[in-house]
Amino acid sequence: MQGQLRAELRATLDEVRAAEVVHADETPQPVLEPGGTKRSYVWNFTTPTLAAYVHSATGSGSTPERILAGSAGFLVADAYSGHNSVTSPDSRTRAGCLAHARRKFVEAEGQAHDEVRWLVDQIARIYAVEKAARESGIAGTAKHRELRNSESKPIMDQIRAWILEQKSRARPRSDFGKALAYADNQWDALTVFLDNPAVAPDNNLAERMLRRIALARKASMFVAHDDSGQRYAINLSLVASCRLNDIDPVAYLTDVLPRIADHPAKRITELLPDRWISSTA
Repeated sequence: MQGQLRAELRATLDEVRAAEVVHADETPQPVLEPGGTKRSYVWNFTTPTLAAYVHSATGSGSTPERILAGSAGFLVADAYSGHNSVTSPDSRTRAGCLAHARRKFVEAEGQAHDEVRWLVDQIARIYAVEKAARESGIAGTAKHRELRNSESKPIMDQIRAWILEQKSRARPRSDFGKALAYADNQWDALTVFLDNPAVAPDNNLAERMLRRIALARKASMFVAHDDSGQRYAINLSLVASCRLNDIDPVAYLTDVLPRIADHPAKRITELLPDRWISSTA
């Protein structure tokens, strides 16, 4: 059974690799070893319909490179250097996380309250544009791009000018100075969404996918070994993908697990949550 489930994860990763837009993030995962624990990682690669989790002994760029190297499109991620190998002119375009940049400023609010409040208000205006696009049914379309360019781009231009002005005044090593430097260094990535309606302005999708792992980590503290971590990642991938498609994970697994052993391997994608048709339908 584990072999078939591993095949389903491989099929999920193939689908993720082929997607135009992928969100990625990672979080530590303690693994039990003699005398204590070692630090491994759970990586998440998510599209709007599929979530793939990968257990890795390292937080280096070897995991995203193994999953996404040579693929094209966009990778939505924070500034972590582990993604650098798959965000190059020959691979994916890196799209930054506006929410991540905002968080750094909020953490520095005590050092520059009025300035940070202004920035937070401007970012709220960006999200108001996104909400309007969703409510009007144009999200992801050419009209969405036009809306972003007419309404969001002028706001982002104001933010850019503000960042450059504030950088000339702020102490570089202060939290506020570091937040300014982060936004300045990431500016090209932070504005990718303006011309690409399929790209979100933030990486909240991947961050949400990792939230359950963080909660589980507090409860269970560690996994027994790397192999159990890999099985954990497979199960997470199936359950999270069900939730992305508004499918009851219990109903899905109850139907798929008895079928998967006899299902043709070359048609395994038929059983992925975004394509699944219940045998009782």
